[in-house]
Amino acid sequence: MKQQLGLVLLFARQELIDRYRDNLLGVAWLVLQPLIYILIFTLIFSDIMKNRLADFDQPYAYSIYLVSGLLAWMMVNNTITRLSSIYQDKSTLIKKVPISLSLMPLYIPLVELVVYLIGMLLFAIVLILIGYSFDYYWLWLPVLFLLNGIFAYAIGLFLALLSPFIPDIRTATPVLLQLFFWMTPIIYLPTLIPESFQWLIAINPFAWLVSNLQNIIFFHASPKLSYLFLLIIVSGILLGLCRWLQIRLERDIRDLI
Repeated sequence: MKQQLGLVLLFARQELIDRYRDNLLGVAWLVLQPLIYILIFTLIFSDIMKNRLADFDQPYAYSIYLVSGLLAWMMVNNTITRLSSIYQDKSTLIKKVPISLSLMPLYIPLVELVVYLIGMLLFAIVLILIGYSFDYYWLWLPVLFLLNGIFAYAIGLFLALLSPFIPDIRTATPVLLQLFFWMTPIIYLPTLIPESFQWLIAINPFAWLVSNLQNIIFFHASPKLSYLFLLIIVSGILLGLCRWLQIRLERDIRDLI
């Protein structure tokens, strides 16, 4: 187990290097890419979209709301998308290296979590510069980061275990995630949704994780414990199902890829 976890960390390190290897600025893009996004959303969108949150006495209100949810969505979206085809993408590696099918994909959420944390650090610096008032609710963030990463890993691993048998999963995953993006209150407030459709947010696990971050960063409130518990339950069920699928299908998966 210790040796396999060491391999996961090695894969994560190599992934970060390979991702920017061909770029002139190299790993500097780890900082530049999220910084550019944050500056665009903060400086440009705050002026264009300020009327959307006219009730809030903060010139950058919409930008804070948008970025707090969008950074989390990007992490979860990238994790699930990349995991859904991980066994096909890394088939040569899986055949050469004796590593568990559930442990090997861990490097994907680890890498995306590193990228996300860098983005959040830069976001916090920008918030300081625009006069944002921090509070103790931010102490919840490490819990949410970990839980969101586990949730994304659980969904992605579930899709990865099925994708060798159902190739359409790799094509359908980005499409479905795009659908969930618009069903999740990231670029709009939940109150803008008609009452008859509010139940769509209540059953949307992506809305649970995004809403908790928006509560802390934008609304200066504690996360909804019901959403936390629901994410834990859903993640636990998915991980248990993944373990069951791995036991039953591992040999077939290794043959198919």
